[in-house]
Amino acid sequence: MVARFIDDPTEVTIGCYFEKRPVGLLGLDTPEEVSLLGIDPQNSAGLSVEIIATHPGSNGVGSILFEEAATASQQQGYSGRLQLTAATEQSKKVYEALGFIQDGPKWTLNPASLENKDRWSFEDEKWRLKKYLSKELATHFSTLGKTGHSRKRQRTSE
Repeated sequence: MVARFIDDPTEVTIGCYFEKRPVGLLGLDTPEEVSLLGIDPQNSAGLSVEIIATHPGSNGVGSILFEEAATASQQQGYSGRLQLTAATEQSKKVYEALGFIQDGPKWTLNPASLENKDRWSFEDEKWRLKKYLSKELATHFSTLGKTGHSRKRQRTSE
């Protein structure tokens, strides 16, 4: 299950659970140029990924979290765009595989870019990685937004 918690409109926390146990967490924040300077979200690099952590034995959890993060970005007016700082060489490889591009110390993702047309798809108001579109999913996801409604889908591990 993926749960999205929105206590503050500038912050979003996404948790991923398998059999009611946490296996991943991703925290999003409004970029400073939007929150402090009032820049239109369409003119910013995207929501800032402040933290991402996955259980060491998990497979595909990071991808699930980034799908949800891109969708949250879309819903907040950032067109699915995300930005982050890569901490390790290993994480840089993962971010490149997801379609992030290095821009100085920051890495940015624009799932709608021409470079990412073979990686990302926007269907049913949700960003999805194309490599998962044909897979049946074994974990239940429930995304809770401001309205309290939930959506469910199924996913199997990679």
